[in-house]
Formats: sequence, structure tokens, C-alpha cells
Amino acid sequence: MTTLTKAKEKLNHVQLLRGNDGLGFFTELLTEFRGKKSEIRKNSNLTTKGQNAQIEKLSAVYERKILELASQVQESGRNAALEAKQIAESHLISELPPVDDRRRALWAQEAERLEAAVKFAVTPKRAMDALQELVETADEPALANEIKSKMLKLSDQVINNASPQERPAMRLEIGKLYNQVAKQALPEDSHEAKEIIDMADRMLATSNIPSMIDTAAREVSLFTSTFLHNPDERLAVLNAPSLSPQKYEKQEHEETLDRLAERAKRTASTKDKIAYVKAKREIAAAQAGRDEG
Repeated sequence: MTTLTKAKEKLNHVQLLRGNDGLGFFTELLTEFRGKKSEIRKNSNLTTKGQNAQIEKLSAVYERKILELASQVQESGRNAALEAKQIAESHLISELPPVDDRRRALWAQEAERLEAAVKFAVTPKRAMDALQELVETADEPALANEIKSKMLKLSDQVINNASPQERPAMRLEIGKLYNQVAKQALPEDSHEAKEIIDMADRMLATSNIPSMIDTAAREVSLFTSTFLHNPDERLAVLNAPSLSPQKYEKQEHEETLDRLAERAKRTASTKDKIAYVKAKREIAAAQAGRDEG
């Protein structure tokens, strides 16, 4: 297995988490929750108030379960994307394959001749032609890497020998030559390595939770859906031994509404605006119910 194959497998793991695998993990928990909630509703030995109390406890249990799963999925996806990026970056800076001694000796003679042609050229055009020939000798990455250094030293001399009017065009042309030899100096499969790095960066900037779970999570609780993509923030509150959920419930509701309001303002999405209004109504209704109790 090549190093880049391993990197691609890491990215594939992230894609699976965001697709069917991740969907399956969350669906299993949601199915359990729905089944147990249905059993409570069918229990004729409980009053409506009793059923609601049992469902509230059930929701608290599955809120934690789902957010803990979300935390694991986020961490697993983030770690895999980071590993893929690190593997690809290591590939880009890996040691270039050595050049055969005889081939290097012949190339060194030709390179020296062309360097002299650039330095002692009587016109800028002849200097550029010699520089172009030097670049064309780079038929192996290690040789191209050496030519990169030579070009940086020779380019100033070529430009200084040109007239002020010719210099902008000369700089542009030399820049193109440098970019050409820089690409040749990269290890094999470098283009693929860069694509892996780009994809890993995109994955690190976005959530690993399947978006289809967003709506379903609201069935468990408002907090579950609100913190689904940032579960550690909510879990920190749930796991804090000194905090009482009853004592801080009003504050948590306010923070949730603030978060939804900020999202609706930022996106100007009708869906986000509706989510904010619904959440506000649900919190008000829940508070009213407790006040009556």
C-alpha cells in the first residue's frame, strides 16, 4: 500500500461517517428512542402528566447518548482528515529519488555550459534562450530541484541586463519558467497529494455529522438538535458535577434561543427563522406546563 493510498482510505472513512455509516449509527439510537417513547404513550397506567415526565427523562438519556455519539463521530472524522493531510504533506516533502551518477555527471557539464551562456550573453534574448535550455535539462525531479536554486541566482542578472521597458515582460517569462521547473521538482504523484490536502482541509472546516439527522434530532430534545454539530459544548454542561440542570435550565434555554437567533440572522434562511420561532414556542409551552404543575 502506498502512502497516498493510505491517505485516501482515511478520507474515505470521513465520507462514510458523513454518509451511510454515520446515518446508521444515529438512526439506531433514534429508533430505540421512538420505540421506548411509544411504549410510554401506550402505558394506560400512567396519566398524561406521568407519561410526559417519563418521556422527559427518556429524552434526557437519549440526548446524552446521541451527543456522545456525535462527539465520537466528530473526533473520528477530524482525526482521520488530519492524518490524511499529514501523510500527503509528508509525501510532498519526501526525499527525491537519486539520480544515476553517470547521468548526473553528464547533466552537470551541460548545466555548467548553459549557466555560462546565461551569464556571458551579450543580449537579454540570448540569456533567456540559455535559461530556457537549462530548464529543459530537468528531466528528473532531483535535477529540477537543483535548477530551481540556479534560476534564482541567474534571474536577477538576466533582468538587470534588460532595458527598463523589457524588464516587466522578462520577469513574467522567468516566472513562468520557474513555475515550470518547480512542478518538475515535486515528487511523483504530487498533484494527487495536493488534492488530498485540499480535500482534508475542506473536511476539517465542516461537520462530520450527516445533515439528515438534524431534523430527526429535534424529536429527542431542542438541545440535541441545537448542539448536534458541536456536541462537546453541551456535554460539558451535562457532565459538570457542580451544575444542576433545574437551576440553570432557564439560562440554557436563553442561550439556545440566542444561538438560533444568531444563525437565523446570519443565514437569513426561512428554515432557520422557523426553527427559532418553533423553539421559542416550545420553551414557552414547557415553562407554562411546569408553572401549572
